[in-house]
Amino acid sequence: MVRKPSRRQVDHPPRTGAQEFILDTDNTLKGPNLTVLKGTTTVEPIHIANAIMEGAIQHRLELWTLLQNMRRYYDSLNCRQVQLSVRAWPRRSRVPLLCRIAYDALLVATDRQKLRYTITTPPAPGKEPPMVSNAAFVDDTNLFVPSNSNLERITDVSSEFFRIHGIEINGKKTELLVTKPTHNGTITYGESQIKPQDKIKASRILGVLFSADGKAKATTELSRKETSTICNILGRRKVTDKQCIFIINAVLIPRLLYRMSTTIIPWQEVERITAQYRKVVRQKLGLPSSTPNSILRHTRLYWLRDLKDALAE
Repeated sequence: MVRKPSRRQVDHPPRTGAQEFILDTDNTLKGPNLTVLKGTTTVEPIHIANAIMEGAIQHRLELWTLLQNMRRYYDSLNCRQVQLSVRAWPRRSRVPLLCRIAYDALLVATDRQKLRYTITTPPAPGKEPPMVSNAAFVDDTNLFVPSNSNLERITDVSSEFFRIHGIEINGKKTELLVTKPTHNGTITYGESQIKPQDKIKASRILGVLFSADGKAKATTELSRKETSTICNILGRRKVTDKQCIFIINAVLIPRLLYRMSTTIIPWQEVERITAQYRKVVRQKLGLPSSTPNSILRHTRLYWLRDLKDALAE
């Protein structure tokens, strides 16, 4: 059985220069509609979501955030099916572009409802505060509205769009985060009733955890868990000290940096995580536990990256 790829693992060819010119000139795509194309990353939608939710928590404003989970979209295909579909298309470079344009119709329709959430981040001089109603990265779509009634109206439009295009919404995996609600009701989305998440329970947006209370507990626990998993594997496997250091520097630390991209966790927790993988490296090197950390970090010796230094970069 072929394992399904993540959305960022699906290899799509980039846009051509002519396509970019047409999009920029005619303003074909509007709003934060992103796809795995050249020049697009997960950074934009993550930072949009973080700015909105952080501002709502800080200023104690009502915010309803719906994290959609779709069926029968990219996630319904395995890697082989995606490859065959892309290769069969006569103009391969247009495959992700056409998907993006088709989905853009929904984003424009929801944006025209004028139910957008106003970001509290101070705008540039002479500019109005930015307003956002959605942010999409392939089939990861998040809706941001200031009230329950606004969200109901947007989901009605979305449900009609998905019904026409044969896209199913997975109600069991669609999550709702609410900050300072004035109404505690559920949301009817398609055939599902979606209840707001508990404040302390975190939800993922493109691999980064967000919670309604804005605390770092969930991110800290996930970072400790992933560090323990990799350290346990390295401890059991017969890998050399250089291989161990390379995996930590090239796999573990970049993953932790991505998880912590919108969250500041206590330095004590950062030091505990760093101590976990230092212990494994010392074991592989045959060094005593009293070996100074500076020896492991020295660029002319072992060059083991320090998580605290990586976060400060």
